[in-house]
Amino acid sequence: MKYNSKTIKDAVRRKDAKFFYNLYCELDLALRKTEEVSCVYDLNFGDGNSRTLTLQFHKLDCYVTLEGTHSSYSDPYWTKVYFSQPYEHTEIRYREHYDTLQ
Repeated sequence: MKYNSKTIKDAVRRKDAKFFYNLYCELDLALRKTEEVSCVYDLNFGDGNSRTLTLQFHKLDCYVTLEGTHSSYSDPYWTKVYFSQPYEHTEIRYREHYDTLQ
């Protein structure tokens, strides 16, 4: 599938999730070989639950995220399409620790 910055911008503006999902489905084919597009985030909580998919367009230096609901029986139902950017999140967690006090 051919694309350029205008094509990507127009598809995001139209909220054309099908365009981006088709690119995602083609990643194992020609696009992956050229390393133009990659899936950098794919969070899927199973049938009937939320799914988030983020594609990175290397040559255009941009990211597009799709949000919606996963279906095991057909294509996912996408409700949001938007440009995104990576960010870093730090979280402190606590695990079990044996008492070392004297």
